[in-house]
Amino acid sequence: MAQKDAYPAPQATFAMPGAEPEPVFQQQSNAFKAFAISPFEIGDVGWCLYSFLLPTLAMGSARGKLDGSSCCVTCFHMNPIVLRWITRSAYNIPGSDLEDCMYGLFCPCCTINQVAQTASQLGKPYPDVGPEHNRYPPSVQQNADCCENCCYTTFCLPCAIGTTLQSSMGMPFWMGCLCSNFCLARNLVRYHYRLSGSDIGEDCLLPYGTCCLAWLLSAWIPCAMCCTCPLFIGMIMNTLNEAKTRGNANPGAPNGSYLNAPARQAQFNNPVGAPVAYVQQQQPVYVQQPVYAPQPATYAQPGSAPVAYVQQQQPAVVAAPVYAQAYDPAGSVSKA
Repeated sequence: MAQKDAYPAPQATFAMPGAEPEPVFQQQSNAFKAFAISPFEIGDVGWCLYSFLLPTLAMGSARGKLDGSSCCVTCFHMNPIVLRWITRSAYNIPGSDLEDCMYGLFCPCCTINQVAQTASQLGKPYPDVGPEHNRYPPSVQQNADCCENCCYTTFCLPCAIGTTLQSSMGMPFWMGCLCSNFCLARNLVRYHYRLSGSDIGEDCLLPYGTCCLAWLLSAWIPCAMCCTCPLFIGMIMNTLNEAKTRGNANPGAPNGSYLNAPARQAQFNNPVGAPVAYVQQQQPVYVQQPVYAPQPATYAQPGSAPVAYVQQQQPAVVAAPVYAQAYDPAGSVSKA
């Protein structure tokens, strides 16, 4: 019997040690979506009243529908310009950066109403979006331009924020400089790359606490500013290094690539630097093995009784499945 072709070996899935397998990350669709309503339509009356009476809370609810982030970060740090841009980017909605700026600047409540109703209808754009999926540690790799990033952050903080958002998700540099702050930029980068952390503790309280501590201590100790400012600058520089190291996974996207970061390589997400493979599903590989078939009985002279015989065996080749061994990076070998 002819030998059957072996099945191709399955690809290993890389993840954190002890983590559960994630669903395959869905690539951003090339099909364009659209806003649920135009900026000057009422749409759902409840969302419309919510956006005009409590615009900051409506922004928090709208972004919560988009990526599941905390309402506190959005209420205190988000503005309609950035909110409209990340919504267009996440859902791949056609438009221009100038439109986001004009609508958000001159018609903020209408913009919030438009974004809120769109996020409410479309939901999360990808299956692994939300704080429960933000479990990857920051990159252990250091960017080669570490000293340059330190000087850049120290002397031009808005420029560093703009570069961070541009390098990670394709936000226009001017929008990141003028319409964002460090707390919002750090939070957006974390959700974009699914990095672990706390919305309130690490993204809000820690930077503000550092600045307040520097201001209070400087009233009694003049040199306290020199001791506390490096902590704040270091946090900004780490976020900038993270964005430059990981880069933009979809640099050619016309509307940016917020939340569309499929290039989460194992060398970034594994803190020990070595990929940890899940147990591979084994596929049968057919090989030839000899199997013996019996021969018919042999009789003595005609009319006599059958004589007991020893059955002669002849080899016949058949295909029998055997299972390939799975490679384990730790050095052990397992079978299916």
